[in-house]
Amino acid sequence: MEKETQKTISEIEDRAYLAREKAKADADFYTSEKTAIANQMKLTKEYLEMVKYQAISANSKIYFGSDIPDMFVDASVFQQNAEKRTDKSSPTLKKNEAISASESTSSRQQRDAVKDFEDNKT
Repeated sequence: MEKETQKTISEIEDRAYLAREKAKADADFYTSEKTAIANQMKLTKEYLEMVKYQAISANSKIYFGSDIPDMFVDASVFQQNAEKRTDKSSPTLKKNEAISASESTSSRQQRDAVKDFEDNKT
């Protein structure tokens, strides 16, 4: 009789342990599933753009050059501002254009590399 009681108690404990482990596994799965859905919903163009600008602002390096704005921000904004600030017949502008022409190949290559990287992420 005592053996049967011990066996019954053991079976009850086993079922309770199994139920607890199943509940834990279900909770972990539910949490993982909801996190994946939330991450998928976050992957919008606006969110990725915000993350990009946060990463840029966290960067402590300073870059110089004529093509730098093209890498990070819409170039049309800078072109409009540049046209307002500079005179087209300025001799320094022509000198800067000559300098930027020699640098533009490497800048274009860098810009293309960044675009390829961004295209491969999406």
